[in-house]
Amino acid sequence: MLFSSLINQQKARDALLQMVKQQRLAHALLLREPEGSGGLLLALAFATYLMCEQPGDNDACGQCPSCQKMAQLIHPDVHFAFPVVSRKPGSEPTSDDYMQEWREFVREFPYGDLQDWLQLIHAENRQANVTAAECREIVRKLSLKSFEGRYKILIFWLPEYLGQQGNRLLKLVEEPPDDTLMLFVSQQPQRILSTIASRLQTVQLNPLPAEEITQALITRAQADPQMATRIGLAANGNYRMALRLLHDAHADWLEMLRSWLNSIAKQQIPALVQWIDEMGSTKNGREQQKFFLQYFLNLVEKTIQAHYLLPEQLHLPEAEQDFVNRLKSQFSFSQLCTLSERLNAAIYHIERNAYAKLVFHALTLYMQELLVRPQVNA
Repeated sequence: MLFSSLINQQKARDALLQMVKQQRLAHALLLREPEGSGGLLLALAFATYLMCEQPGDNDACGQCPSCQKMAQLIHPDVHFAFPVVSRKPGSEPTSDDYMQEWREFVREFPYGDLQDWLQLIHAENRQANVTAAECREIVRKLSLKSFEGRYKILIFWLPEYLGQQGNRLLKLVEEPPDDTLMLFVSQQPQRILSTIASRLQTVQLNPLPAEEITQALITRAQADPQMATRIGLAANGNYRMALRLLHDAHADWLEMLRSWLNSIAKQQIPALVQWIDEMGSTKNGREQQKFFLQYFLNLVEKTIQAHYLLPEQLHLPEAEQDFVNRLKSQFSFSQLCTLSERLNAAIYHIERNAYAKLVFHALTLYMQELLVRPQVNA
């Protein structure tokens, strides 16, 4: 895994490389990643760079025996820890029990999340966690001498699933053996044990820009450019979510949005009732409902940006650009900001299992009020 295989994240990559070049590499790093932004891939690429026998200025060579072993996740000096489930009642599983599945997961779902992982290992209703046995294994492995590379590296994916048993790692995190590096990759860093988190140096990853997701869908997933652009706007910086949307792509969100707003503007009550029933139905599912709202939200944010940027700087296809122009002429800046807040609130409620038809009904009433209210320029 190389830095060049990542989508974006140059800032986080450069921060890691600077630590190495300035000989200020901390022994325990926390990579804080928004979901689907590539935290695990960044950790793997960094480990590959550190183990590479002929590294360049900004990336590993990708050709040496060490890089080849890293590509297959079989380097003897790189260890992994991640949440697992018990295969037998009362057992204490470790990551070593799932290494075959782990390699498949990294290969098939490089931007995957816990949901992907649990589905792959057929967890069903069993809860994933990091066991005390795992902590003992981590201490044992990192106490050994390195076999081939200069470093011994632990990549710990989702340490937020480590309970109080994680206190067994405190001494190791605080005073590790020489040339030991621990990379903690977390999507919910606030849930990490405070005793562990306080001993980690943080590197922040950013959500992926919509333009980067769009380009990745076109080049990596061979997506239709127009569909890729719409998914990029709806994915909220999450490439894994973008791939799910591409897999399930069947709805024309822009047409749905136009139909809804036209019915509101023309006061077509029967059409609005039908639209709310269809959008709020279980047939669409919460993910599709959330993505529709996220798509609308991103267009609203693009409209806000249009007050300061030229159209070509928004990187929108013609249909979306036309819609943004209409929004800009219809609503004032302050109205757009308020609408953005309302859409964020609607997404929040959908995520927390609110009754979807009520959410869309309330949003429809607000849009009706907004469309008839005179603009107040700000």
